[in-house]
Amino acid sequence: MMYSAGWKSYRLSDIAEIDKSAVQPSEILKGTTFVGLENISESGSVDTTRTVSSGELLSTKFRFTNKHILYGKLRPYLKKIARPACDGICSTDILPILPKETVDRDFLYYFLRQPQLIKLATERSIGANLPRLSPTTLAEFEIAVPPIPIQKQIAAILEKADAAREKRRQANQLTEQFLQSAFLEMFGDPVTNPKQWMKRRVDDYVDVAYGYSIAIDSNLTASDGFPMIRMANVPLDGRLSLDDLCYVKLSDNEFDKFKLQKGDLLLNWRNGSAGHVGKTVLFEADGDFVCASFLLRLRPDTSMAHSIYLWVMLNYLRRSGYFLNLIRHQINSKFNATELSAMRFPLPSMSEQEKYAALFEKVESLRAKQKESKKELENLFNSLMQKAFRGKLVR
Repeated sequence: MMYSAGWKSYRLSDIAEIDKSAVQPSEILKGTTFVGLENISESGSVDTTRTVSSGELLSTKFRFTNKHILYGKLRPYLKKIARPACDGICSTDILPILPKETVDRDFLYYFLRQPQLIKLATERSIGANLPRLSPTTLAEFEIAVPPIPIQKQIAAILEKADAAREKRRQANQLTEQFLQSAFLEMFGDPVTNPKQWMKRRVDDYVDVAYGYSIAIDSNLTASDGFPMIRMANVPLDGRLSLDDLCYVKLSDNEFDKFKLQKGDLLLNWRNGSAGHVGKTVLFEADGDFVCASFLLRLRPDTSMAHSIYLWVMLNYLRRSGYFLNLIRHQINSKFNATELSAMRFPLPSMSEQEKYAALFEKVESLRAKQKESKKELENLFNSLMQKAFRGKLVR
């Protein structure tokens, strides 16, 4: 690629250090800030952090400062790349990158987030189910760097443009918060059950089943079989993602047994990260889909339970930490279908559930418009990035 005069091409390792300064569990002090992949949004913000207690974390972490860039190496297509505003420790699925004096941190942050670099990182990742980008591969990435004053100008322009996207993201968050607030107003906290709704076993009104257990063949395409929903398609925000689908070959009998229906809920019942156990999506996609065995398929009895009520409730329970008290910590944090079936949750009347579902659908129409606006802003921002890193924005 041709760049303007004064731009030079370097390997990432020439201009920054992938800083894997390990912190052993015994060295982690009470009150230390911890950042996991779940705390970094796709937009590049660190949405939430938490401080840890002595002895709470049982595995090695990486140290970072407010001069680092945090780069999520697991599933790079999720764009978990952020600039922390404080010092702390992070999951080893996050690589702290420390820029050298020849490169501006903000410039490098935006350079790594441009679509072609995300695509490259995804293509060079290893692993079908949990693709990871190795630090060695990341270190070899080619970075085009102009003089520092130009870097700072480019970063400042992109920062202003990014602010517009951030405002849209905040508006979307307010929409989500409204839906949660309306849920709590109508039904109360499902843990404390202040409105004293009758508690019923889950299997009284939901058919709980495991997804299909099969080794994923990443070479299969849509013409070879059926699309399978995996953990990667069940993000923390509870919205089904149809990105990065894998496909499986099934007999007619197998497909009839495992096919998904609109209104099904897919719950992540096991994961290496305890905070992900219990995340749930509502399946509303067109087409013939199945789900993987790391997900439980919940099919409500529509005479007793509304899918939207259950969906919002289950994701609220996960966010509130309810499932953390129930899971077993072995190789993976988990609970099984039998245990979920026996759990008891408040079950309001169908008329109340339907009132909430009607409100939800109205707000969803607004959210769809917000999503379209966000998409337009994303396209404009990506076009601006492309010009910036080809040397056509600032000279």
